[in-house]
Amino acid sequence: MYKLVLTPFLYESTNRPVLSRNSIIIFIATLVKFARECSSHNFRPQEVNLNWSNTENMFYFLSDFFNCPVNFDQDEISFSCDTAILKEPLLGGNPLITQSHEKMLNEFVSRLDKNDVVQIVRNSIHDMLPLGTPTQTDVAKQIGMSLRNLQRKLSEQDACYRDLLEETRKKLALEYITQGHLSLSEVGYLVGFSNIGIYFNKY
Repeated sequence: MYKLVLTPFLYESTNRPVLSRNSIIIFIATLVKFARECSSHNFRPQEVNLNWSNTENMFYFLSDFFNCPVNFDQDEISFSCDTAILKEPLLGGNPLITQSHEKMLNEFVSRLDKNDVVQIVRNSIHDMLPLGTPTQTDVAKQIGMSLRNLQRKLSEQDACYRDLLEETRKKLALEYITQGHLSLSEVGYLVGFSNIGIYFNKY
């Protein structure tokens, strides 16, 4: 069984969640609906847990929508799924669309956590690679930060720019190679190389 646990950020001044209860429910429902549209079966969680009370039975419709038990007054906001269902192939799986969705999710996460400099740098490298190999100075300018400040923040997170660059390159190259319509020279261009022989010999 897999479980996705949601922990909404809190406003520092009031300790109130950034997301309303309705927003949380809509987010979970969107994930479930997307899974149903992308799979060949009627996807349903095993259970949904919410950390508030169902006063006046306001959320009576959730059990019907999710087609599973919805538990209130829990210690967490989460939903769990059967492992076998998650391993089912998607309808019309497309590596390019998967890569695009992953990039969007990474950007969303980095916007939620402004302190996650590592993910912000990865996103910038991803965007800049097709134009050539971005230097650390290029990335610092792109994200509106001084080079010294960027180096300090990466060091605080035990990260190295060169490692992030190579990790991003390798991940993207492996994803592009699975796309049959791209030649090796095109893959090399997309990960920032004019001479792909050196890169693919390395990996």
